[in-house]
Amino acid sequence: MKATRKLLAALLAVPTLITLFTGCAKNGNDPVTSDSAKTDVTTSPAETEPEFPAADYGKTKFTVYGRGDGEASYPGLYIDTEDSSDTMGHKTRERNSIVETKYNIDIEFTTDPNPYKNVSKFIDSGDSEFDLILDRRSMLNSLAQSGYLKDFNTLEHVDFTKPWWDANCARDYEVAGKLFFMANDISVSNLAGTRFLYFNKALIEKNQLESPYDLVHQNKWTIDKMLEMVKAVNVDNGDGVWNGQDVYGFLAETGSANGTVIHMLVGCGIKYTEKAEDGTIVCNAYNEKTLAVVEKIYDVFENQTCTLTYQKCAEGADMSGFANKYNYGRSLFASDHFLFVQNGMSISDQFKEMNPGFGIAPNPKYNEDQESYYHKMDKYALIWAIPNFKDLDTERLGIVMEYWAYQSSRTVMPAYYEVVIKFRRATDPNAHEMLDIIKGSIRYDISELFTSTITDVIWNGYASGNLASRWAQSKDAINVSIDAFYNKIKDLG
Repeated sequence: MKATRKLLAALLAVPTLITLFTGCAKNGNDPVTSDSAKTDVTTSPAETEPEFPAADYGKTKFTVYGRGDGEASYPGLYIDTEDSSDTMGHKTRERNSIVETKYNIDIEFTTDPNPYKNVSKFIDSGDSEFDLILDRRSMLNSLAQSGYLKDFNTLEHVDFTKPWWDANCARDYEVAGKLFFMANDISVSNLAGTRFLYFNKALIEKNQLESPYDLVHQNKWTIDKMLEMVKAVNVDNGDGVWNGQDVYGFLAETGSANGTVIHMLVGCGIKYTEKAEDGTIVCNAYNEKTLAVVEKIYDVFENQTCTLTYQKCAEGADMSGFANKYNYGRSLFASDHFLFVQNGMSISDQFKEMNPGFGIAPNPKYNEDQESYYHKMDKYALIWAIPNFKDLDTERLGIVMEYWAYQSSRTVMPAYYEVVIKFRRATDPNAHEMLDIIKGSIRYDISELFTSTITDVIWNGYASGNLASRWAQSKDAINVSIDAFYNKIKDLG
């Protein structure tokens, strides 16, 4: 087994496609790291291992083409490795060795900073160079609409109801009976990329605020309660200038991709799109609840004595030693300048030196009557896709992927979830419970994969303070784009 760390030579002479989006590399989501020393992790026991098909593939290669683990943002973590010196490397090797032995294959990971740019070239050339694609979900949409991806629903020997697959993803990302993107336990990207809240324990104690843990347990963790706490923490350092050297309730992210308000709306139960009874897609992003949530957040977040953005933190600041404004801003959270910040688990390593530490809370509910907490994926988190090579052995693909995901659910995922996250970073038992809530409440929205228009309009309407007007101007165009996308997918062979 080995990890291939190079582009295929055929690509070197071919111009790259124009980038579809430009903001993702600037998001500042760092790769997850683990301690160099190995920590014992017991492989999850299985009383009776499920039955999987027997096959011998004659030592052929099984190749993943994706973003590598060395990327500064959105890395392809724990797919393959040559380093087994730490817990995650050891479990990755263990998992892959089991799969390779059972099916007599050689798992390889061919890496590229932007796989989505080159997939069509490989397919047009007619050569089956790889079996799977792992790239940022929002970057792969044009490949699906252009027929360059295969439908996961056509695979044999896979069962998306099994716990090593994400059944919510299979349900939400299916369009016109076709499923071009899927999540499972082979990749930890879903767990790493789900956005939730971190809170600063020192500021909770100093300001004598209620514990978010207690509020969750009492079913009182709502958007109103969170905003009340945000308003309670604002301290000027005495220089008369509100900047990153003062103390605030929230460190906010802007923009339509991963802006805090975009994720908070999902937490309040807003679905940007839904499926009608006939399977078509309808937009449900704009309603009275949306307006109410946006108004609540705007009143607090646009008060710069309560909330500061990453951009404002960076203005005039010495950011030497920090890769970007996001890392700099999060360092201020870690040094007790912010009560809350929203992000995924992939950045928690930046908070490990905090004293008395950080806590974790789900995104708040709209009110106490809301049935569940909800969480949205980072728009650029990685996801699986299948290249539409004519001679791709889809039977082999289904057999290997099912067993690989199963073995990952017993090795890599427990190690990542129980050790890297729970024990090395979030050492608070209450935080462990919150992570379980978050992991079980991920929502997928198909609109992220085919258009950013919906969240663009919401963000611009929020930022301008006039969402109603912005939506009225854009709703017809949004509905037209949704119908066009649906019909394009429906008409694919």
